[in-house]
Amino acid sequence: MASGDALRVWFPEMTLKLSNKWKEGMSWKQCSVFCASMTKYRNQLRNEKKIKSAMIFCKNCGTHHAIEPLPISIRSMLVALKKISKINNDQFKELERSWKKHQKEFNLDNYGNLKS
Repeated sequence: MASGDALRVWFPEMTLKLSNKWKEGMSWKQCSVFCASMTKYRNQLRNEKKIKSAMIFCKNCGTHHAIEPLPISIRSMLVALKKISKINNDQFKELERSWKKHQKEFNLDNYGNLKS
């Protein structure tokens, strides 16, 4: 396992899929579905590469606990798009504002699901 892989959110295979899938004007629902599929794909890659979850030490009980990675959020997808130069900084800011507005308007969590 490469150093840092236990905490990696986007593997190179995933950014390639993101680059191929991204189309300007994708709906937030499509983005949400894509992020969910990327979360499943990341879990599959972690299993195939035998990557264990990162561990933290609890000062209270003196034991180690695994930190399971969070699902991939829509904002994480936007940051990844910017990192791979599929969108520029201005597009990133506009998409981020649009996402926050949409998220608030429809009472969605960071992954595009209805808040409970």
